[in-house]
Amino acid sequence: MSLLLATFAALGGLTAAGLAWRGWRGRRRKNDAAGAVPAASRLAAAGFELELGDVVSSGGSEAWIEHGWILCEGDETVAAVLRASEVTLVVTPPPGSRVFWLQAIDIDHPDDPPATVAHDGARYERASRVPVRVEALGTSPDPPWRSAILAEYRALDGATIWTLGAAGLVSAWAGRRVDPGDFERWGGGSATLEQ
Repeated sequence: MSLLLATFAALGGLTAAGLAWRGWRGRRRKNDAAGAVPAASRLAAAGFELELGDVVSSGGSEAWIEHGWILCEGDETVAAVLRASEVTLVVTPPPGSRVFWLQAIDIDHPDDPPATVAHDGARYERASRVPVRVEALGTSPDPPWRSAILAEYRALDGATIWTLGAAGLVSAWAGRRVDPGDFERWGGGSATLEQ
């Protein structure tokens, strides 16, 4: 009988040692993975300071950036269109980074951006026209085009309109360039999108 008890005790000890080894090894792998440096996001790699999931504010308004598209001309990043439920940001990369706080608008616009557009009684002159490749960021919805024309329009009072479109489908946003002193990024990043 004591031989049987000794055998069970030995097997129990080996099982406990095996479980302890597995637990230690699992914790070590988890700690190693937690210490790994995450790959730079597409926005960070292009030099942008904003990320999907960031909370930003300007002029007393706040926005949580949920989705975005990155716009490239060849290998060069031209801009990012970052969307929250209440606002759209068009951001240009460094050097000379600019942030535009915009609202979606409807305007009549042919496939090729015209030299001028009118909106709310103001006339806007085209400041730039760039053919771009449009790519979704993270889990953002796919854009309606793979390539489009990005155009910026400016009015005399400093207001701006951005358009992005091709093949009869154009998105347009109106607003203003944000003064760096009136823009705050509270961060949050992709972790806020996972909650």
